Amino acid sequence: MTIVRARFTTGAGGPAASRAALRYAVLRPDRDGQRVERAVFCPDGLDVASIRAQLDAARGDHYRLMLNAGAGQQEVDQRDWTRDVMAAVAESQGAEVPWLAVEHRNHARHDHVHIVAATERRLTRADLYTLREVADLSWERHADWARALDLDAVQEPDQRQPERLRALARTGEWER
Repeated sequence: MTIVRARFTTGAGGPAASRAALRYAVLRPDRDGQRVERAVFCPDGLDVASIRAQLDAARGDHYRLMLNAGAGQQEVDQRDWTRDVMAAVAESQGAEVPWLAVEHRNHARHDHVHIVAATERRLTRADLYTLREVADLSWERHADWARALDLDAVQEPDQRQPERLRALARTGEWER
């Protein structure tokens, strides 16, 4: 079961809180205490700089989310998984939701994703419950794809495998 942690800031302090959370996620030291710079990712087809500008200009609630698939789950591409979850958030908001995310792997006992996002409307408890359900279903679907393609481990972000999975999803070939 997916673990979702959500914190938010309202008003003028929101953009600063988002920037600080993103800086933490990018620069957090690894298990050995070495400073590691992690890549920021965002929705497909968009660039990080434009999303940062949208987050800075947003006047709604600024969220700091953490997603963790839970212990014992087959590994999948966390970037695609995060994109699925954030698409569900945008759908529940009825509007585009600017967001940026950073994967944390190999520095804690569990892999997870940190997300900063701005919403027009506050997420309710029901929204967060739905977000967790969507995350669980998406993880399960991505794990099915990985098993069907006989992937033993998550591919590195610069490899082509995640794009192949997205292509299969677009064609509906691996849908349930």
